[in-house]
Amino acid sequence: MNTLKYMFIGMFCFIGLAGYSEVNTDTLTVKGSCEKCEMQIEEAAMRVKGVKAADWEKGSNLLIVKYNPSKVGLAEIDKAVQGSQHCAPMKSCGAATKGCCKSKASPKKE
Repeated sequence: MNTLKYMFIGMFCFIGLAGYSEVNTDTLTVKGSCEKCEMQIEEAAMRVKGVKAADWEKGSNLLIVKYNPSKVGLAEIDKAVQGSQHCAPMKSCGAATKGCCKSKASPKKE
């Protein structure tokens, strides 16, 4: 009876660990100036396979990303965000673009 009990406990532990995946949280500095930038920055990050969450804050220009490091690296996320050209259509939204249109995403250590 005890053997069967330990077998079930072991099986459930194994199944639980099999579904576990590591998630890292890092911060990138990304220039932007409006809600349209925010949407495009977050969408560019979320399109990268392995990114679980992305949240850009206008006031601080910080993009907080949660990602699976076994699927994607921070440099890949950085490259995707830089390539998003999130400030290119800024003239249409009327936001001040001075210093914004050159996306410079760079890792920020916490």
